[in-house]
Amino acid sequence: MSQETKPEHWAEDRITQQKRTIELLTDRIRMLEEENHSFASQLKEKGVDVRESSSASLELPPPVTSPLEQDGKEFQLLSRSEHKVAEEALGDRPVYFLSKSDTTVDVGHWLSEGIVWAAATKNEVVLFAAGRRPFIEEIPFSHLYKSLYNHITGEVVFAPAEAESMTRIRLSPVHGFQLLAQIYQEKLDA
Repeated sequence: MSQETKPEHWAEDRITQQKRTIELLTDRIRMLEEENHSFASQLKEKGVDVRESSSASLELPPPVTSPLEQDGKEFQLLSRSEHKVAEEALGDRPVYFLSKSDTTVDVGHWLSEGIVWAAATKNEVVLFAAGRRPFIEEIPFSHLYKSLYNHITGEVVFAPAEAESMTRIRLSPVHGFQLLAQIYQEKLDA
């Protein structure tokens, strides 16, 4: 019996070790991103021509130009409480992108956090989560022209977004790049 449990403990220890390694690498990547942004800002202040936006902005899918239907499949994925918060956050503005993220935020629940949804209107990203204390944040596209998708962490990194409380959300690559396409649409059209 002890021989059977020994491999199980070894596997659990290995999984725990790998999870810890992933957490450490993710933290390191975030720190490097912040250092990179800081270094680029310092170089720019000294007059060095620094390309701050990601080249990914040139390789994005086309932005969605037709608003989503309010009763369309994207909105049907919202729970009743999420739909209520979405109505409060978005009002009657047309929505061109809506996706559930893998990011959570404190919304006043005792044992769980609220799932963050990302929406794109004509000129801003709207993040929201339902709960006793709903989370709503609106970020104008003009504050996000340095945003990028981090393939390692699976997150859209909002940059510079210095005054916002949420600077990154976890989205699939397909949804992440579509959100970036919405953000960069004015720059690509120019």
